[in-house]
Amino acid sequence: MGKKDKNVSSESGSEEEEYVVEKIVDRRVKNGKIEYYLKWKGYDNSSNTWEPKDHLDCPDLIKEFENNREKLAKESKTKEKDNKSSKAKPGSKKRKDSDRSDDEEDAGDSDGEKSSTSKARKSKNGIDEDDEDANGFEKGYVPEKILGATEVNKELLFLIQWKDKNKAQLVKSKEARKHCPQLIIDFYEERLIWQPSETTE
Repeated sequence: MGKKDKNVSSESGSEEEEYVVEKIVDRRVKNGKIEYYLKWKGYDNSSNTWEPKDHLDCPDLIKEFENNREKLAKESKTKEKDNKSSKAKPGSKKRKDSDRSDDEEDAGDSDGEKSSTSKARKSKNGIDEDDEDANGFEKGYVPEKILGATEVNKELLFLIQWKDKNKAQLVKSKEARKHCPQLIIDFYEERLIWQPSETTE
């Protein structure tokens, strides 16, 4: 497990307190060095701190965090590619459900069942509720919290948890700034670390 030693001075002498990393919450690069935002075991979130990778002794937690981060980035890239390829083929427009004959709908094939389900799930603005390419704002979801941030292709993405939804979703920062600026402020305030000012005598 990751550990961090902290010297605590008291009148009776100095003791060494050991902290154990419970979870890696976020990652950043500062002055060319990787730092992780850590949740410490036995402490609440207000005690979370940024620590340089070199100071940590929790390779399993780092590996798990990096694997999850990589997975999210790959999923985001795949969605972008799918989105671009579907827009790039103008001749491959899908036939409207209204163009299908009654016989086709009554046949009960899987396509017919899917189209009737998707018809029922159309939201007010006409976007399919199950459309993976559309972000939550386009589907009319209400953002609840920003869980993290990452960079994909030099673009900042926020991992947003939606109200009453089980899945979080990566959303471009410009979309998040437009729809939920206060959540972005809250996200950064939670991670803000104040350096004590050095007073000269």
